[in-house]
Amino acid sequence: MKFSIAKSRSSTTAVIHPQPQQNPHSDDQISDNQPSTPLTLWKKSLLYCCCSGFTVFDSQGKLVYRVDNYTDRPEDVVLMDNIGRPIYSIRRHKTVLGTTFGGTGDHWVISDGESKTPACNVKRPAGSLLSGSRSNDTVCHLFVKGSSVPDYWVQGSYVKRSCKVLDRAGKVVVEIRNKKTRNGSPSFGAEVFEMVLENEFNSGLAMALVLVLDQMI
Repeated sequence: MKFSIAKSRSSTTAVIHPQPQQNPHSDDQISDNQPSTPLTLWKKSLLYCCCSGFTVFDSQGKLVYRVDNYTDRPEDVVLMDNIGRPIYSIRRHKTVLGTTFGGTGDHWVISDGESKTPACNVKRPAGSLLSGSRSNDTVCHLFVKGSSVPDYWVQGSYVKRSCKVLDRAGKVVVEIRNKKTRNGSPSFGAEVFEMVLENEFNSGLAMALVLVLDQMI
């Protein structure tokens, strides 16, 4: 399913990204071979009248990803590119005792496009706190398809917009942080924040992981 991009936007968009914006219908996407790629995440749908979701811009103010939810807690969340093509689908999965991912904790499935075939699994260990009182608190683990041990894990506090994704070697591949204004003060609040990609991490998968973290709240 594809959705057209709303033509009318509030002046808030210009405040978040004051740079001149190019045509949002362009097929240009974030290159995954760029070191330290920043994205701005706005926890608002482009369809203001009836949806919740996310709108994601690159450092030039170009629309990159979007999420439009027609209910507060949808069964499936679909991450789309700038012209409405599905990139990933996220679904909460009921954990069964004795499965590969353990019998406790919450479990989400990330699938390619709108398929039901898992590309990744995200598990939140039982007893973990999403708020994270310490920067090294583990929020969840990400298993790439076929892995029985975590390939990545999230540490910190998504609620406070201060967390990182680390690989098996302990290297930071994604950082989520508050977005600051030009004078350096973080005045946008929790609705607008940044995601910085390191070490060629896939931007679509990083955004899908953010959608999982947002569902955990």
